[in-house]
Amino acid sequence: MGSFRMVLKDSTTRGAVEFMALDFGWAVYTVNERSSSTPFYKVWVDGEGDNQSVIIYTDDSLVNIRYLSVHGREEIVEQIRASVDVYSEEELKSAILRAGRHDEWIHALMLFGVSLTQSYDAASFLLLERGLEHADARVRLAAIAAIGYPAWVEFVDRLRPLASSDDDHRVRARAERMIGLLEKGKATSSDVMPPVGS
Repeated sequence: MGSFRMVLKDSTTRGAVEFMALDFGWAVYTVNERSSSTPFYKVWVDGEGDNQSVIIYTDDSLVNIRYLSVHGREEIVEQIRASVDVYSEEELKSAILRAGRHDEWIHALMLFGVSLTQSYDAASFLLLERGLEHADARVRLAAIAAIGYPAWVEFVDRLRPLASSDDDHRVRARAERMIGLLEKGKATSSDVMPPVGS
């Protein structure tokens, strides 16, 4: 049993996810319709008792990313990967390494951040850190927002210089806010808004 998150490719429609859930016999638990402040999500359960898994489909139009979270058996993750198109870890990492324009950086950082769970990983930390070092403030803002998904407290010390001395007031404010959320252990993807425009 564990926690996993898989980012869906554009080719994977919501309908494909719904049909997959039917094929595997997942039981609908709840649905939350999209509002101005919350994304659309649908929750299924599979199994019972200690063997129960929870599968959550999230469509976050704010960042234009759709993903599946699984809390439970790893075999469900393998079933999902075999059924619908999701980004591999290598694809997500290489997108950051290949990024050139600021919009490529922003998209790559957000996709990668969404894919990470609360289990700290040093190599992934270093990749997100690259965004914090970028010359473009919009990229630094995206990196801060991406940090909210895994919510690793290890980022606190790395964010302090941005909060105190970054040359962009938005970066300073968001870094300070993220530090507070990480220290309280309450950071979520919606707590620090991603950059929009310049």
